[in-house]
Order: sequence, then C-alpha cells, then structure tokens
Amino acid sequence: MYGPHLILDLYECDKQLLGDKDFVLNFLHTCPDKIGMRKIKEPDVMQWLESPHPDWGVSGTVIIAESHISIHTYPEKGFAVIDIFSCKNFDVDKTVKLVESTFKFKKCEKQLFFRGTHYPTDMNKTLKIVAKQRSKVNGK
Repeated sequence: MYGPHLILDLYECDKQLLGDKDFVLNFLHTCPDKIGMRKIKEPDVMQWLESPHPDWGVSGTVIIAESHISIHTYPEKGFAVIDIFSCKNFDVDKTVKLVESTFKFKKCEKQLFFRGTHYPTDMNKTLKIVAKQRSKVNGK
C-alpha cells in the first residue's frame, strides 16, 4: 500500500473563519507538525471570487514530504473540504479531532481510502517489476 487519503467534508462551520485567508494559512502551516508530517514548502493560499458571490471562498495547499494537504472553503454555505494524503500512516482520529477543534463544524463526513494497494514496498518485488518492464521495452 502506498498510503492513506483522508477526505473530510465539513458542514455548518463558522462562516467568518472560512473566509479568513490568514486562518486557512495558519491551519495549513501548523497542521503537518501536529499530525506528524513534514512541511517541505510553505502553504499557498488564495481567495476565489468575492463576497457575496455564493461560491466565493479560500483555497490552499501545503506540500509535505509525505504528499499534500489541501482545503477549499465556501463561507456563504458554511462548508469546507479537506484532503490529507500521505505515503505513511497517520493517526486519523487525532487528525479529525484537530480539524474539529479548529473549524468547529457541526457535521463531518469522513472518507478514508488506501491508495496504491498494489504499490510495491518490498525492494525485491520492485526490482522484479522493473526488470520485467525493461525486458518488455528491450523486446525480450
């Protein structure tokens, strides 16, 4: 397996927080350390459209050594979506509690996927796969 991908859909969040670029930036800046990940690039955050457009919001990502964390907010709807994808396991319950204490949502839909279920983590298996691919390329 390559790693877990946690998807959170947050409902009835504080609309003021969701529209605050600095709030989203701070979350993306501090979240990796709090869940045992390593940030390798500063977060990138931007606002999309302007209030009172019904779909305006703030979006951001942070690249971590293990993969990425992204967020998209919709303040007018009190809704946010967060993805946390990692090539290593992490404490999902601890992560959900962190998000809950930060965003103060009333309802959360959580999905957890395990990506790359056939991803070889054994070096011998990896070498066999590479050798097989090379033999196909070389016509052997």
